[in-house]
Amino acid sequence: MTNREFIILVVLTLVAHIAVLVVLVATRRITPLLILNVLVAAVSLAYLATRLRYIFVGPDWQMLAFAAAELTALGLAAAAYRGWRFTAAMSIVVFGLHLFAAIAATTFVLLFKWDRLI
Repeated sequence: MTNREFIILVVLTLVAHIAVLVVLVATRRITPLLILNVLVAAVSLAYLATRLRYIFVGPDWQMLAFAAAELTALGLAAAAYRGWRFTAAMSIVVFGLHLFAAIAATTFVLLFKWDRLI
C-alpha cells in the first residue's frame, strides 16, 4: 500500500464516520452506525489476522486487547441490531472511539510526511 492509498483510505474512513454521524443526528436511526461499526471491526480483525505470527510467537498484549475490543464491538453491534438498548448505547460509544481514531489517523497522515510505510 502506498502512502497516497493509505491517506485516501484514512480520509474516506473519516468521511464515512462523519456521514453516519449526520444521518444519526438527522434521522435518529442507529442502523447505519451499527453497519459502520461492523465494517470497521471486521476490517480491523482482518488486518489482525494477517499479523497472527506476532501474537503466537510471544503474546502481544496490545494486539490481543485490540482484537478483544473489536470482537466486543462486533458483539455489541449484533445485540444492538436485535433491539437491546444498553448495547445500542455501548455501540454509540464504540462509534465515538472509532471516530476519534479516524480523526487521529487523518491528522497524523495529513501532518507528517513519510518516505514509506512500514
